[in-house]
Amino acid sequence: MKSSVRSVLIGIAVTCLSLSAYAEDVITIRYLDGRPPLNTSSEGINLRFSRPSALPVAAQTSKQAVDRFFEQVSAVLTASGVTRDWQLAIPDAPHIEITIDINGHKLRLMSCHVSLERSGKYLVTERGGEVVSVQERASVLAKQSEAFRNHRIAFEKILRLTVERAHDRLSP
Repeated sequence: MKSSVRSVLIGIAVTCLSLSAYAEDVITIRYLDGRPPLNTSSEGINLRFSRPSALPVAAQTSKQAVDRFFEQVSAVLTASGVTRDWQLAIPDAPHIEITIDINGHKLRLMSCHVSLERSGKYLVTERGGEVVSVQERASVLAKQSEAFRNHRIAFEKILRLTVERAHDRLSP
């Protein structure tokens, strides 16, 4: 009896250790439509990209496209100096949320600027939104803090990378 209890406990310990050793890198994109007017439909979109956590370089025989994708996202974060969560939200506005979990480091970036600025006449700044002309856009953005501009750039680049990756995987 004593040895069977020990065997069960060892089995549980090995199972727990093997589950904790398995890690996954994940990037999730969620598009939330904001608060729709009454009697209208809304649309939400979720994309999830994942891979087993990166193997040591010596163990990899060749990099796959998904490995390059995760490396590109990591490079964007590093180049932009993004190390913490970031949120640029306006209540009830449509927004995009990017959750990144690479090598155990998790970030959540959320912004409404991509959705609200599509027309080119509106600009979301650190203090909210404002109507601007195409000519004013660059000068208004230049007045924002460097950290704000870097977060916007990183957000847009990561979103572009994920859209390209989804297109590569889903296009006929």
